[in-house]
Parts: sequence; structure tokens; C-alpha cells
Amino acid sequence: MSNSPLPDTKSVQDLMANIDAYLGVLKTETEALEKRDLNAFAELQERKMGCAHSAHAGISEIIAYPGGLSRLPSETRRKIEARRHEIITLSERNLKALGRVQRGMRRLGEQIVSEARRAAGEDTSFKYGSAGSMDKPKRRVSLGVSESA
Repeated sequence: MSNSPLPDTKSVQDLMANIDAYLGVLKTETEALEKRDLNAFAELQERKMGCAHSAHAGISEIIAYPGGLSRLPSETRRKIEARRHEIITLSERNLKALGRVQRGMRRLGEQIVSEARRAAGEDTSFKYGSAGSMDKPKRRVSLGVSESA
């Protein structure tokens, strides 16, 4: 082993706490997406970004030591690797749930536009009877004739 310093225990503990905090927020966010609770999802975004930033800073600090992660005790490396796999699995689940929400929002948008078009068509269309006159218009119709002339 090299004589260069190892990351201190507090740095490693902080890293694990930050990773666990990120995992907790990611899990809560994924559950909110799966329930289609967009309010809860939106409320978690700032916290998730903070946790992700802290975890990234912690891992960057550990990597900055000569030998980085490889110099950590094997049990600590196993824990970090297990958390990494957990993040990957949870992120995949999160992306699937996000895709479902996105498709649902797209369908809702299409439905709103379709309904708006239908409603606009009802308000502006006029029906003419067989004699060529309009059947009871729903609103006054201006024929463009000025009565002051």
C-alpha cells in the first residue's frame, strides 16, 4: 500500500449519508410518479438536486485522494457499489414511471385540443335549412351591412 493519506472516516460517513439521502428522495419521487402525484413530484425536485449535488461532491472528494475508491476498505467499497446498483435500478424504474406520466400528459393535451376544436366548431358553424335560410342561430350574425348608410 502507498503512504498517501486515506480519506478520513468522516468523509466516508458523509458520502454514505449523502448517497442514502439521494436514494431516499429518488425512491419517494419514483413512488410519486407511479401514483401520478405530480404535486409531490414537483415538490421533491429541489431536494433531489441538493442531495445529488452533495453525493457527487462527496464521491469527488474521495476520488481526489491518491488511489481514490480503491484505497477504501473493501466493505466500504462493497457498500458504495451496492448503493450504485440501487441507484441504477431505481433510476430505471423512475424513468419508466416518468415515461408513463409523459404519455398521459400528452394524451390529456391532445384531448384538450380536440375538445377545444369541437367546441369552437359548434359555436361558429351555422346550419342552413333546405330553403337556404339559417336554422335558429345561437348568436346574432352580422351580415356586414351598415345601417347608417
